[in-house]
Amino acid sequence: MKKLILTSLSTLVAFAAIPSFAQIYDWKFETSEPTDINWSDIEWTKTETTQPRDRFYLNVNNSTSSTVKIVGGQTVNMLEDASMYLENDTKLVIGDTEGDQISTLHFVATGSKDTFLEITGRSSVVVNKNGVLTMDANRPIRWWSPSNTVADDFVAFLVDGGTVNGSVNVGTVQNNVGKVNAVFQNGATLNRNTEVNPLGMNGKGTLTFDNSTYNVWNINNLGTNNGWGNHVMNTGADNQNYQNSVVITNGSVWNGAGVLTLGGDGKATGVTYYDFSSDITNSGMTGADLTLQVGRATSEESFFKFAITNGGKVSAKNVILGAQDGTKSQHTMGSFTFEMEGDSADNMARFAAFGQTIWNLARTNADSTWNTNFLMKGNAKYQTVGSFDVARNEDFGGTANFIMSGDNNIFQIGGNFNVKGGWNHTNVSEAEINISTADATNSTFQTNGMNVYSHGNSRIDIDFLGSTNTLSFTNSDFNMYSSKIEGDSVASVEIGVATFTSVKNFRLTNNASGQQELVFSNGVNATLNSASFSQSDIEGGDAVSYYVVKDGATLTTNADNGYSTQNGAMRSGEVGIKLLGNGSSFISKGQMNVHPGNEGNTGGTYAIRMLGTNGTFEAQKNLHFSGLFQGDDAMYLFEMQGSGNTANINTFNFGNNNSTAGTYRFYSKSDSAEKKNNLIVTNTTIALEGQMVESTAVREFIMAGNTTLRTSTGGGVIMKVHEYGGKDYLGGTGLFEVRGSGNDALFTELKFGNGIASSGTAIMRIVGGGSSIETRTFRMMSGAWTSLDERIGGVLEYKFDDTGISAIKITNNIENSFNGILSVDFSGMSGNYDNERFVLISSADGNLENKIAEYWYSFEYNEVLEQMEVITRGLDNESYTFAVEDSLENSGYKDFVVYYTGATVIPEPSTYAAIFGALALAFAAYRRRK
Repeated sequence: MKKLILTSLSTLVAFAAIPSFAQIYDWKFETSEPTDINWSDIEWTKTETTQPRDRFYLNVNNSTSSTVKIVGGQTVNMLEDASMYLENDTKLVIGDTEGDQISTLHFVATGSKDTFLEITGRSSVVVNKNGVLTMDANRPIRWWSPSNTVADDFVAFLVDGGTVNGSVNVGTVQNNVGKVNAVFQNGATLNRNTEVNPLGMNGKGTLTFDNSTYNVWNINNLGTNNGWGNHVMNTGADNQNYQNSVVITNGSVWNGAGVLTLGGDGKATGVTYYDFSSDITNSGMTGADLTLQVGRATSEESFFKFAITNGGKVSAKNVILGAQDGTKSQHTMGSFTFEMEGDSADNMARFAAFGQTIWNLARTNADSTWNTNFLMKGNAKYQTVGSFDVARNEDFGGTANFIMSGDNNIFQIGGNFNVKGGWNHTNVSEAEINISTADATNSTFQTNGMNVYSHGNSRIDIDFLGSTNTLSFTNSDFNMYSSKIEGDSVASVEIGVATFTSVKNFRLTNNASGQQELVFSNGVNATLNSASFSQSDIEGGDAVSYYVVKDGATLTTNADNGYSTQNGAMRSGEVGIKLLGNGSSFISKGQMNVHPGNEGNTGGTYAIRMLGTNGTFEAQKNLHFSGLFQGDDAMYLFEMQGSGNTANINTFNFGNNNSTAGTYRFYSKSDSAEKKNNLIVTNTTIALEGQMVESTAVREFIMAGNTTLRTSTGGGVIMKVHEYGGKDYLGGTGLFEVRGSGNDALFTELKFGNGIASSGTAIMRIVGGGSSIETRTFRMMSGAWTSLDERIGGVLEYKFDDTGISAIKITNNIENSFNGILSVDFSGMSGNYDNERFVLISSADGNLENKIAEYWYSFEYNEVLEQMEVITRGLDNESYTFAVEDSLENSGYKDFVVYYTGATVIPEPSTYAAIFGALALAFAAYRRRK
């Protein structure tokens, strides 16, 4: 080996044994010859310098090029903070392609500071198949900084079948023109051997692995779990405009453990592209401990793409999409795309995570433009043993899109799939999360369970759709949580796949605000263990939560308490079930308990809404609306609109006897006389009980048009409104109302009022004509001290309109009673009538006249009694007369009728009692005393 020439010292030393001098020196080799030069022919000249390092320069003439060959084994012992530079147009070649001798170049760091090899200008390094380039295992290595004169697509580092023990940095901040590339090919191997900053890509360049191997671990501990460090593949420096890509193809393999970060500097701009088109796997598969972090940016122009294509296979223990710093996302701007696409079912793109997957959104919601995309574009399979979290608790903003498209995708999560639009925060989240399988075919989404959190102003839209796709919840619950803070959060999950399976419970939790919907659609047949709600005890919230079944879908719950509301009081908002579209069904095989809490329900609505056509609601056991209400704004609502809907309920229980306020309501109206809505009560009884406390609570059962009411055998229902039962009701109003036309109600018994009640009103109200109301017996009982001013117990109201009035048909000839208030109201009529005959009651009871005359009307004197009122239209020459006559329509029946005359409407209606005043009432009382 040539001796070194020292210009400042007289001592000659061998190159392989450089002493540790107190001075700082540069070591240079310069030549103007364009010929190849063997390493052993190099003569080094040491010169003094003020730079705080020892530097080794290979400096070839600027206008020519030369090749420096490493033949045999060479060791370079670096001093403190020493580096080697390739300048201008120098090529450093390790290994001779013509021979079989192994050639090595080994840089050994003996000091405590950085050691690196830097390539500048158009210089390059080539490691041939019998060459080995090794950098010290304990030192972070910096590879090259090509100058900005490199304006074309230039391969600055080529490993052609050789081995590199170190790290590669393709283009640093000085490189802002053109592309500088590194290529590993023909069986080349890169062994990771430093702890920080390996494989950085700062600038413009491409890193290609073609039929090569990348071992992401410590070279001194290959095949073990010891000594593996954290590894970063940087993709851009501060404010640097770059376009970089990493291509792994043609059977290349990555192995490793520790933390591998594929990302960019926080302020980098431009494009970074990782394309894994062949096997990428960590050593030992399930035994390794690799955490893969991909993507990080705070610049709006930054874009990262991680693609697995054409049979590529990637595996890690844990995966972080959108690299993070510790536990917090660093994103505020830019975008990241994770993409998988195979070319066939036999050559799928695959990813396996043996721990969890975390998908980060933006760290802050302030002007965030950070967005990420998870795309499965066909013949792709993603598996993780642990959970898959879309957004962590520290993520406040940004947009996430999970899109399945193409054919034959498989997404399998061993843990839970958690979608978090910012949870457990006091600030307002601005996250937007979209998940869709609608554009996919023959694809599967499988997870252990699922949790969806909508918070602040976040938006979550999830649709599991596709006529050939499958959704499976294998062994855990599905939960949706609305916002814990004030905001306009919206979360919608739609299930409309060809096959859906679940064996556990579905819950919607209603908090302070926001809207959430769990939608079953497109004919899916969904069977759950249970579907339930939880309400938070929050004052002033306006959260809305619904199970929505639409477009021919069926939702079935199997558990004994298959549908329920639970946990705490409700102050406001809505929860419930909606049936929409045509032919949708909800079936509960167990109890349905709508019971939000024992106290404090001051507001909010618990609803079952049938709003489509030909829908079916089936409660095979009891339906209990039994929550305790303490505010007038609290409501239970069972609503049938649309047309052709059927509700089949075993037992219908309305209300809690200790509620001091609130409304319990059944309402049905069909748009079509040909397709009526149908209520079927299997266990025959509908109970609208009174309150055992002083109360303004209201229980309403309203047939508003084109509605039928029957038992499951087609028989009559028992209607009990503040029934006989020996209970001293202290408050509340019960209302059974028939209005509109086309109603068809059949009863075994109609019972109104309680004879010992101290308060509370039980009303049967008929509005208009055109309906059929038939009952075997009719029993009405007034409470203690009832009067027109204080109506306690039973009240029968007829409110006329221009359709007339519907009659009550009583088929039994005994057991009927009319001890209650009768109100006949003509004020809703607008036409002209001349002694028009209207039937109020048609009864088989031959004693009808005497029973009516006992409380309501004196047929002898043609006057109303104490428990009857008539409200007129206030017209000139307006008159009416009541009578009991033989029925014109029902042979053998008696009709209680009114003959009415009235014309020329004036603005203000008045009551008959007001016209005749106290004189008529006094006369009636006198007659009864006689």
